[in-house]
Formats: sequence, C-alpha cells, structure tokens
Amino acid sequence: MILMSYSPGKIPVAKALLWAGGILVLALMFPTVFKVIFAARDELSYSAGVDSTTCAGIPGNASTPSENCLTIYTISLGNTGVNPQASIDVSLRNGPEPWRFGNSVVDIVASARRREVPTVDYRSESGLTYFHVENLQPNRLLELHMSYLGFAAYEQLQDVSVEVSALGSVIESNPHLTVLSRFFRNLTLLF
Repeated sequence: MILMSYSPGKIPVAKALLWAGGILVLALMFPTVFKVIFAARDELSYSAGVDSTTCAGIPGNASTPSENCLTIYTISLGNTGVNPQASIDVSLRNGPEPWRFGNSVVDIVASARRREVPTVDYRSESGLTYFHVENLQPNRLLELHMSYLGFAAYEQLQDVSVEVSALGSVIESNPHLTVLSRFFRNLTLLF
C-alpha cells in the first residue's frame, strides 16, 4: 500500500512557476495587499469616512428636518508598526467646518500595558481641518471624531479629501484588519 509517492519530473517545477507567476500578478495588481501583509518598522494605517448621520424633527421646532441633521465623520489612525510615531499630520480639504471635535484612544489589539496618551492639536479654517498628533505608541488606535450640523454638511463630506503624513509608510486600510491579516499570516508561518 502506497500512501504518498514522489516522482521527479516537470510537475513540481510547473507548479512552482505557476505559484510564482500568481504571486507576481497579485503584487503588480494589488500592491496595497502586500503593504498590509508585510509590516514595516514605521507604519501608520488609517481609515476615514462618515460614521453616522441622524436627521430628526424636534417637537415644537418649526425648522425643517434637514436643518436638524447631525453627521459624525471619523478618522481612525492606527500605529501598526513597531516604533512610536512621533509626529502625524492629518488634513481634510473641501469639508465644512466642524461643530464639535473629540477623540478617543484604545489599543488595536487588547493589551494590559499602560501607554502614554497622544497629544492632538486641532484647527479649522475655511474648508481646511488640520490635526497634528504627537506620540502615538505602537498598537494604539486614535479616533478623531468631528460632528457637523445640517444636511448640507453631510453632502459636502462626500467630496472631502483626507491626507495623512507620518514617518515611514502610510496605508489606507482599517487598522484592525491590518493587524488581523498579519496575525493570520504569522499563524500560517507556524504550520
């Protein structure tokens, strides 16, 4: 009884060439996937978009429901590298001026390690909202929340452009998915 047999020939070489060709095609067509899978020492992963929109009429108020809309726009900055990010600059162009601003900091992957809270400087003027973040530690997720009033703000946020600059590589990807994909990659390398 033969459980497994091996015969030298062209089949293993053909399979190896097929795999190498497939990986080359993926690298050329989907370079962002390779940036997500293979981390750098200095790396920042970010995502941005409208988090929620609520419009409601207020009893006793004669204004139209579109004036009573609240839109929350969130920018998530995750330090997915192994080194701290000393300085990060974020700018939103072509957006309305926020009504309120807030932020929150959590670990990307749950940890009991105590870390410093990053400092965030904020300013907004005529279509430009600017943030300067200092000292974002590895495995930390900083979420910048901006609240806007009125339905016109929601429509204007559809055409906003976000620019993020930091030391090392900057990836436009959900920081949680970036770390999760690396976990599965490392898990497959163990077996």
